[in-house]
Amino acid sequence: MKTDMRVCMTNAVAALFLLGWSGAIEAQAPNSVKLEIVTRDLSWYVADGTPYANYATVQQRTSPSAYRAFGYYTSLSDVVSVNGRPAKGVNTSWENILRLSTNSTNPPNGRAIADVNGHFTQGTQIFEILQADGTPVGSLVLQGFTNGPVPPGTPNGWGGDTGGFYSITGGTGAFLGARGYCTGFQRPGTPTRGGASAAEDPLRRRERGGDEFVTPCNLIPMFVPEIVSVFHADFTPVTAARPGRAGEILIASVRGLGPTVPGVEPGAPFPASPVQTVNSPIEMTAGGQPVEVLNQIGWPGQENLYRLDFRVPKVDASATAMLRITAAWIPGPAYPIAVQ
Repeated sequence: MKTDMRVCMTNAVAALFLLGWSGAIEAQAPNSVKLEIVTRDLSWYVADGTPYANYATVQQRTSPSAYRAFGYYTSLSDVVSVNGRPAKGVNTSWENILRLSTNSTNPPNGRAIADVNGHFTQGTQIFEILQADGTPVGSLVLQGFTNGPVPPGTPNGWGGDTGGFYSITGGTGAFLGARGYCTGFQRPGTPTRGGASAAEDPLRRRERGGDEFVTPCNLIPMFVPEIVSVFHADFTPVTAARPGRAGEILIASVRGLGPTVPGVEPGAPFPASPVQTVNSPIEMTAGGQPVEVLNQIGWPGQENLYRLDFRVPKVDASATAMLRITAAWIPGPAYPIAVQ
């Protein structure tokens, strides 16, 4: 973080700056966005009667002795991408085995009779998502079923017999307060590992490989990135009379970028020291061209207002370019700026 950054303004400029936002920063209900999470090396470990003293001790591949109703299993897999961008993290789940069946005339043994058919398990999943460099972004908590009927409104191609249907019940970090739902399916053409006994040592999960799963989510975030204003380095607004020029460094005031580090108390304004750096991965485009973001901080003295310093790319001859920002893979609305 550069120490010569303009993070302070005179009272007069600050007053004009704030007046320029009146009526423009009212909270808006966020729209849903698609968040597609890809995981690899999925293994699930079934409590199949193995004595507890023998859990996680067998070094070779195993198979569970049975999938009994009222049993359970734990699964582990690695997050490798989000919305096509490299990422890291872990997906864990804890599932109760149900094996629901509507067949009341000739029910198979060991199935749970119900009015819904096919739900194999009910449980909880947690995605802990990191940037590709290992920086924590946040977590998503899901609750629901594997297999079974497709919920109404689910897009074609989401879920299926190999997947599940889960409600998003919350999250942390960039996904604080998120809701929505996720499905899941095994990526076609990838090998199937299948379940393992709880006796198998999960330390060797990656060596043995496992299923590759795609989890598309209809995510309704609590906040989305929203550009409020764009200024020149002297804090005068970018206008048609004074547009941004290719190579020029502009300043954007933005809402909804999520947590900062080292962090502030909930509801507290950002301090001038230490500088609060936005934790989430930030991407910006102008006129469809990638934008170099030089700084991304919480604006000192403001709450939920952030400052992005960015370099204007060379765009087409159009006098207006649409500025778009994405934070933690969540896109915000376009903001028009005059460019030259």
